[in-house]
Amino acid sequence: MPASPDGSLPQTSLRSVAVVTGLTLVQLLLQFAIQIVLASQFGAAGEMDAYVAALAVPVVIATILAGSLGYVLVPVVAQELAAGEAKKAAGIISQIGLGLAGVTSVITAAMTLTAQPLARLLCPGFDAEQQRLTGQLLAVSSILIFANSFVSYQNALSHCYRQFARPAIAGVLGTAATLAFVLWFQESHGIVAVAWGVVVGALVTVALLLPLFVAKLWQAGTSIWQPLAGTSQCLRLLTPLVLAAVYWRLDPLLDRWLGSELEAGSISHLGYAWRLINGLSLVGTSGLSIVAFPAIAAHAAAGRREEMGAELAHAVRLYLFLVVPVCVGVAGFAEPIVQLLFERGRFSPTDTQMVATLVVLYVGVIFGVGISDLLARTFYAFREILVPVVVTTVVFTLVAGLKIATARRWGTEALVAATSLYYLATTVILAVILSRKLSAAMLAGAGSELARSLLASVVACAVAAAVTRLEIPYDLLPAAGVGAVVYLLTMWLMRDEFACRMVQGVTGQRA
Repeated sequence: MPASPDGSLPQTSLRSVAVVTGLTLVQLLLQFAIQIVLASQFGAAGEMDAYVAALAVPVVIATILAGSLGYVLVPVVAQELAAGEAKKAAGIISQIGLGLAGVTSVITAAMTLTAQPLARLLCPGFDAEQQRLTGQLLAVSSILIFANSFVSYQNALSHCYRQFARPAIAGVLGTAATLAFVLWFQESHGIVAVAWGVVVGALVTVALLLPLFVAKLWQAGTSIWQPLAGTSQCLRLLTPLVLAAVYWRLDPLLDRWLGSELEAGSISHLGYAWRLINGLSLVGTSGLSIVAFPAIAAHAAAGRREEMGAELAHAVRLYLFLVVPVCVGVAGFAEPIVQLLFERGRFSPTDTQMVATLVVLYVGVIFGVGISDLLARTFYAFREILVPVVVTTVVFTLVAGLKIATARRWGTEALVAATSLYYLATTVILAVILSRKLSAAMLAGAGSELARSLLASVVACAVAAAVTRLEIPYDLLPAAGVGAVVYLLTMWLMRDEFACRMVQGVTGQRA
């Protein structure tokens, strides 16, 4: 494994990444189970359009308020911990958490009271009954503004102390609670039960993560009520992120607004495809970025720029190792994947074809979202907030204009292709700017890793395709398993660093 110039190895633990990624995959399977239930019971009809439109609003608001919190909280806390100021770090954490809880509670109450007029404003293409249902679902889903925001905050809190498994386990259990609630109540209460199920799952996750927050409140003691420079620094760094996010995090709402003017089922198709892609994207972002970021922030806080470049290069190579086969596999098997997951009950073969097309067009998101997130976090570790903010804002403006210009002519395909372009363009621009800051060493080995991963992925998909021709039940599942093994062995034969370490771990040899 390449080391930094002083001989030190990157701190990003492959074991930690494997644990978090494994738990994320379990959560992903539970999410797919929920989507299977929704597809069977509600298909791509008006009820599902209303649900997808309503759910987008609180999710977007929570993402605006807390989605970027970890980017600034982790470096600031790392700086305090490096200085031996554990109590001060706890005070900063406590003040930010209490402030977030207060703000999100007020917004949640306001959203609940104004749900009906908001539904009419956000979905002008819906008829009166769909708008009424959307408003009802929005009133329920508004609780997610508080719940999802506090989950994001508690995840960031855990990552500050390099506790990566705890939030991943909480996410699994919260998703399991959602699935259980939906299975129990959806038959009697319909789509409203689904909205309540998502809320219940989020609140379960909040409760499971709460002990660490309470412990930091206790550790902070009276410092909670004292002005802390670190809290002011967090808010100062967070302000441009939140202001910019108010603009470019509206992308899902723009899609819903434009989709409401398209044929019935368009928003549902977008929703099914996006949830599938968003789940697969977690393979990169939830497993790698959160594990690598504290190490990158620690290097930045200590001024170790060369070690930071080596850490980032290692993380990029590992990301390519994990995500390239996912992208190639999803692009090659999109229709059978959608058919296996969703085609039953009210979800028709026509729906399968539509969603599969969108899934293929969304592949750029899977590839781009993780690397762009990792690069943006590196800028934040340097306290350089404006660079990723400006880049993302400019790219989103161009892409939003493209969506508005093409949606009526090319429908949902135009919306999805533009979204992939948004993530890919952001990634390329951030990589170019950051490489000039850290030197090209931050991408050391990335080209060869990409080439190996593409070759191994094509070989694995060819073998998987052969397995699908066998007449066995649910042939896609064994094909995926065989493909994964073939990918790993092919990479091992090419002496890939991560494949070798995985094989050594399985066989018990010393890494």
